[in-house]
Amino acid sequence: MYSFTKQIPENSDYQLIVAGGGPAGCAAAIAAARAGVRTLLIERGSCLGGMASGGRVPHWHGTTSGNGFYTARGIAEHIIRRMQAQLQVKVDLPMGWAIDAEDMKRIFDEEVTAAGADVLLETTLAAAETGENGRVERIVTANKKGLCAWRAPLYLDCTGDADLIAFAGGEFEMGDENGGVQAVTLCFLLTGIEGLPFDFNTRIDLGREHLTYSWVAPGTYCINGGHIYMKDPLDPAERSAALAQGRATARRITDALRDAYPAVACEVRLAATAELLGVRESRRIAGLYRLTDEDYFARRSFPDEIARNCSNLDSHATPQEKAILDAGGTLPHKGEEFVFAPGESHGIPYRCLVPRSLRNAAVAGRSLCADRRMMGSCRMMSVCMSMGEAMGTAAALAAAMPQPDFHAVDTDALRAKLLENGAYLL
Repeated sequence: MYSFTKQIPENSDYQLIVAGGGPAGCAAAIAAARAGVRTLLIERGSCLGGMASGGRVPHWHGTTSGNGFYTARGIAEHIIRRMQAQLQVKVDLPMGWAIDAEDMKRIFDEEVTAAGADVLLETTLAAAETGENGRVERIVTANKKGLCAWRAPLYLDCTGDADLIAFAGGEFEMGDENGGVQAVTLCFLLTGIEGLPFDFNTRIDLGREHLTYSWVAPGTYCINGGHIYMKDPLDPAERSAALAQGRATARRITDALRDAYPAVACEVRLAATAELLGVRESRRIAGLYRLTDEDYFARRSFPDEIARNCSNLDSHATPQEKAILDAGGTLPHKGEEFVFAPGESHGIPYRCLVPRSLRNAAVAGRSLCADRRMMGSCRMMSVCMSMGEAMGTAAALAAAMPQPDFHAVDTDALRAKLLENGAYLL
């Protein structure tokens, strides 16, 4: 093993450092900065928004409970309504409102900076150090300036993969009992489809291929299509291969569409593939409470709930499950099951976002402490924004303590502040 001994600069200017600039991280940074917390948001990519921008996910999901009733309110609803207002095509889609990735980048830029948070793009979280008292002492980032250490009283892990928690020695689990994780997808953009009866189900044989899409501009569709099966979505070599496979899948689907409509084949064009791999499942922290499937079926509320979720249980096959399906077998659950009736939802308690073994670090987003199927519901971007706002607000309460501690946050005071800011809670 190589021991790195070079001295690197250290910065201690911030009260809160948020790792990950996706929907959860942006909402967390906005909420904390609005509350007067000196906040730094670091993001490994070249834009804010995560899967809503660089990932080119076609639409918001889990935003409303089927009757136009928003469960994702506050910052989440504000962001989504800004996106709606920018769309060139005003279509109410079954899967949720469409997303234009380029507008999304700008909206997140404007909202985060207007709140007063500082942003470092193209900056990767590389390491974390933890003291004996269960407190993260510092993190290390890498960017064009090299390595830099950052020391802050509080940290929020919004990486989606619980990178900061894992680097700091926090407990986590990943995958099912066999270590299998849900398939990933690389989204892409098609143009030149104006006027076509855009129906993959009847004109193109994709077998069991996953495919959803949204009409985001005249003649332009954003596609969430194809499954890529990985053993470890955190392995750099596997991720590199998956990105290449995703680009090949995008070309294959584009060619299939052109073959299905030869009269307009010359107009259909693969305009862009996503910069970010659409990972559905990786690390889940060991938190103070584990959100269970039974909580979902019971539409459970919690005394410390900080968000509501109305999305279905969305489970995509693991490599092992794909082998069962390919052999003609069946799985004990459907890919998408148990859709809430209009107006129904379940609560997400604060406790499932707070690691058991760390005091001054917490998470927001799909790395919450939850059963796998439950995580498959709560990972939707609008819900992640609600969790992000809650944890940014919690950070503001913790920052006022003599020794900031997410375990010691008064959840009654947190809920009162969230309700004051427009959240939907029961």
